[in-house]
Amino acid sequence: MSYEPLVAITRGDLDESVHYGAVVVADAEGRVLASAGSPGTVTYMRSCAKPLQILPLLESGAADHFRLTSAEAAIMIGSHNGEPRHVETVRGILAKIGLSEEFLMCGAHAPYHKPSALALAQEGKRPTALHNNCSGKHAGMLALALFLKEPPEGYFRPEHAVQRAMLEAVAAFTGVPRDTIHVAVDGCSAPTFGVPLAAAAGAFARLIEPARFASARRYAARRAVESMVAHPEMVAGEGRLDTDLMTAARGELIAKAGAEGYYAVGFQRDGHGYGIAFKVSDGDGDRARTAMVLRALADLELFDARKLEAIAAEHQPPITNRRGTVVGKVEARFHLKPVFATA
Repeated sequence: MSYEPLVAITRGDLDESVHYGAVVVADAEGRVLASAGSPGTVTYMRSCAKPLQILPLLESGAADHFRLTSAEAAIMIGSHNGEPRHVETVRGILAKIGLSEEFLMCGAHAPYHKPSALALAQEGKRPTALHNNCSGKHAGMLALALFLKEPPEGYFRPEHAVQRAMLEAVAAFTGVPRDTIHVAVDGCSAPTFGVPLAAAAGAFARLIEPARFASARRYAARRAVESMVAHPEMVAGEGRLDTDLMTAARGELIAKAGAEGYYAVGFQRDGHGYGIAFKVSDGDGDRARTAMVLRALADLELFDARKLEAIAAEHQPPITNRRGTVVGKVEARFHLKPVFATA
């Protein structure tokens, strides 16, 4: 593992805090086009693997069998806020497949969306598994289990047919042999996958440009991307960077956050797919990660300056004191200069 100092938190004329990390840009052939920190850094993709984990559901025909919509596919890819629209969408998936929420093994936590969490508390209700940010993914796993005629019980365990199919999809898109992928337990109890950052970036590039795969898998990748683009509000929700980036980009990129300072972006340029994978070494998923993502998007000119400034104003505000006085800033200390292929 090799991280570099990529983000500084300044106060006055000093760097008060420094975050180390790594970021990699790769193409669909797996070539590293630019990086800061080591492209070979191996770490868990966490929820950034969700656009890969949904692929078996889409390519098997399960999504069509259960008449799942693009919004429902998006929430299966998402790490949602637990807003009422998210809860109702997951509840709708379970209704289509004929299972109750008791089958969800992701555990419960309060909604990320503070107004929704407050409303729940004021009603005297406790969060359920439906409020878990991963409940959409788990509903999708249950759908796949039923379609494969496998028992829904234990669907989240690595030995279950659902998880074996998802591991195979992760291996195919990252280009990492299945037996060498690090598999651990994620926060929602399903498997999570450890691969080099360059492999994760390549996977997002292949989601955008899946030409190497057979037709069913190409269809699945396109449908996953189209679902994210069409319903960014289901991928995260109000006030979240993923949703705001994809909304502003209007179909030009996909963005997905993962726990412990992970992030991934996929985009197209001149008919080719590219991916970016980010990792903050100390797991900061707020100031440092946002600064890294916005610097990379600026360097790659994926947004016009005014759009990026508006997003930065919302997600990367200056450091202020208790009186609201600006006393410092969050500053990315790297630049990426990739050379892209021409059509």
